[in-house]
Amino acid sequence: TGAGKSLCFMLPALLLPGITMIIYPLLSLMNDQARRVRELGAKPTILRGGQSLEERNSLWRELEEGESRILITNPETLGSKNVLDHLRELRISLLVVDEVHTVTQWGETFRPSYLELKGIIKKLKPLQITAFTATASPRIMDRLTHILFDGRKAHVVMGNPDRPNICY
Repeated sequence: TGAGKSLCFMLPALLLPGITMIIYPLLSLMNDQARRVRELGAKPTILRGGQSLEERNSLWRELEEGESRILITNPETLGSKNVLDHLRELRISLLVVDEVHTVTQWGETFRPSYLELKGIIKKLKPLQITAFTATASPRIMDRLTHILFDGRKAHVVMGNPDRPNICY
């Protein structure tokens, strides 16, 4: 909605040591965010399905050598044992789930990979987990606490939902 939500995780991604992994629900969002990161002068790496062995080897090298510190992916790609094995060898400083309302809204219907994020987070052991959305009801927030934060109370920052830049 243009309210600066991405800035809340892109700025830390540029300042933190290690890798920031950002999970998006859609390829179009992944590509758009990669474009924005490039415009900021940083090099993002996109991890998605359908990549060749050469592409994957190249992206692992970029991450291992520090050429890229921003990894953009989706939940389905994280379901691969090979991918998780590589990611476990990297230092994930910040794991971000953007459009986090989709975890519960889609996870229990046509995107079950979202519900696997709890186990993936336990395996990767990121130093910090953040989740962002412009639309989450109290029920969704409660469910996210169990899926992403293993039942631990999350620190919630909430802005005014009024979006004067959107007109109907």
